[in-house]
Amino acid sequence: MFTKFRTVLFVLVALSLVLAACGGQDTAAPAAPAATSAPADGGSSSTDSGSAGESEGDLMAVSYPMAPAPDEVSGDIITAGSSTVFPVSERMAELFQQEGYTGNITVDSIGTGAGFERFCVAGESDVANASRPIKSSETEACRSIGRE
Repeated sequence: MFTKFRTVLFVLVALSLVLAACGGQDTAAPAAPAATSAPADGGSSSTDSGSAGESEGDLMAVSYPMAPAPDEVSGDIITAGSSTVFPVSERMAELFQQEGYTGNITVDSIGTGAGFERFCVAGESDVANASRPIKSSETEACRSIGRE
């Protein structure tokens, strides 16, 4: 059960970043945020009472729409970043492919800062794997190339 939760979490993060990178300049907010659910393993999520996305590095506070099935996703996925997160990212890529994703997934271990640079400055990756919260300068670099 926990394996499926991790797979869904990876898919949600990867797809949200891919969609953010590919999205247009539409700035309209959704009418209502998507509902969140507790982790499948019965553990508690690390949300606070503030608005979603207020604290840096708190992924659980963000509401994501339902993820598509891996066999419905097309194209290749490139992730790059933290060597600490690399084993988890590599395993999540394997699980996503086992669930039916047929594209190629590249997981590069180049360090958190280099991962953010590849994602926010060069725009060459779809996911930035990080072992620390994103810095405000990196957030600005992402915005400067149209990535939120």
